[in-house]
Amino acid sequence: MVLTVLLYFYFTLEHRGPLKYTSIIARYTMMAGFGAAYGDTVMTRMALLIGQARNLLSHPPSFASIAIVILATLLLSDYLRMRREPRAPQ
Repeated sequence: MVLTVLLYFYFTLEHRGPLKYTSIIARYTMMAGFGAAYGDTVMTRMALLIGQARNLLSHPPSFASIAIVILATLLLSDYLRMRREPRAPQ
């Protein structure tokens, strides 16, 4: 697979003859590799999120205080945004 990808980039001008099939294999190989790398990134982020959520949920008092601070911040930012933006006449 590495050889096909290297040939794909080495002969980038025209893909004829046996290089045509090699370039198809190389494209599918690169798509599979990039997809696997993206999937690995997403799964790593989800694992970190689950670990942090588990950590927060294991301490109920701190979780409640964090939830209150987040809710207050969201409400305050929404209130300030509504004060800044004039309403459209109806």
